[in-house]
Amino acid sequence: MPIFKPEELKQASSDVFKAAGAPAAEADLVADFLVRANLAGHDSHGVIRVIQYVEEIKAGRLVPGAPIRVVQES
Repeated sequence: MPIFKPEELKQASSDVFKAAGAPAAEADLVADFLVRANLAGHDSHGVIRVIQYVEEIKAGRLVPGAPIRVVQES
């Protein structure tokens, strides 16, 4: 099994998200969170999700750069 440095995974994931249409800052943020999930041992919520997120973007169910609005706070 290949071993990757966290920074390499962040960069590769970010590049994929940018290629799918995500703004750079958003791509970097999501990539960072995914790698952090892997580093915390939550592999099911880590970079394995990159493919799923790109498929969601292609299907129009996930919109990169969409404005975020809080509708209710708990």
